[in-house]
Amino acid sequence: GFMATHFGGDPTVSSGMNEENIKQQIDLAAAIGAELFIVDAGWWDTYGDWTASARRFPHGLASMADYAHQKRLLFGLYAEVEGARGDWTHCSWCKEHPDWFLPDFKNILDLTKPEVAAHVEAQLSRMVEDFKLDLYRHDYNTPFTGELGQREHDGIRENMYWRYYQAWYGIIEHIHAKYPNLILQ
Repeated sequence: GFMATHFGGDPTVSSGMNEENIKQQIDLAAAIGAELFIVDAGWWDTYGDWTASARRFPHGLASMADYAHQKRLLFGLYAEVEGARGDWTHCSWCKEHPDWFLPDFKNILDLTKPEVAAHVEAQLSRMVEDFKLDLYRHDYNTPFTGELGQREHDGIRENMYWRYYQAWYGIIEHIHAKYPNLILQ
């Protein structure tokens, strides 16, 4: 059977998420026969940059993946690469590209813009490679309701769900082709 365990929570309260605690949880996961360990929300300090907290993970997340792999566990990671929660105002690239966000939202990327979709795909690829991921767990809570999802496109008013998710599925297809053994959840 396939058993997974995860450790994490809201990054605003996850100060206990650090190398020492993750290693203890990986040890426990291996001891109970899990096959996969997932680090959940809270491994970052800044939404949008998707880099591990240098203070809590001085050796980076790749060292956590190496540790899990030594214990014969697959290593997974949770992230919200397209946004929806948290304060993105401190994100390094967000300040340069405020136009990449949906109108009225400073934490949800507009994947209907090709350059934004390309950026999200590049970030996800970087995470898979840098953090030695066997699994990527994606989370997103769409805000597209009523008028919020409406936009003019080529002179026609349309709901942007279609274009948005067409871009997202394109990203996932490219990631799957590039990393066929990656579990996408």
